[in-house]
Amino acid sequence: MVARIEALALEHPAYGCNRIEALLALGARRVSAITIQKILNDKELGSRQERWLALKRQNADQVIELSPEQVALLEKLIPCFKKRHVESERPGQLLLADTFMLGTLKGIGRVYLHAIVDAHGSYALGRPPSNSPDKELGGQLRTTDSCR
Repeated sequence: MVARIEALALEHPAYGCNRIEALLALGARRVSAITIQKILNDKELGSRQERWLALKRQNADQVIELSPEQVALLEKLIPCFKKRHVESERPGQLLLADTFMLGTLKGIGRVYLHAIVDAHGSYALGRPPSNSPDKELGGQLRTTDSCR
């Protein structure tokens, strides 16, 4: 029964203990929501975030098909997931860059982070923080095609 609860939690990571209890009841098995929550906590699957992280670890080395329910939850949690259609044929073909202000340090001033992500493998780079936004950096990196 514990294995079935764990499998349901990973199959439906957005479901809480009450919904898993209802799914088990459909199969003529009665387990209380409190017991299910205790089992999930023991398996480190007690929260929605823990279940998603466990699912990610379990499938890290393989390509998986997401169910419509999983896609809907991801789009709700991560709004930019809807725009995931960006692809590149090789590393370095498409680099995405942005500059973020990290904050202000006394005596130094504003501190910026220059971040670059390779769209091919989602490899991220960060330039050491600076105290000037250097707006030209993003434009230069987007057009660079250095990894042929």
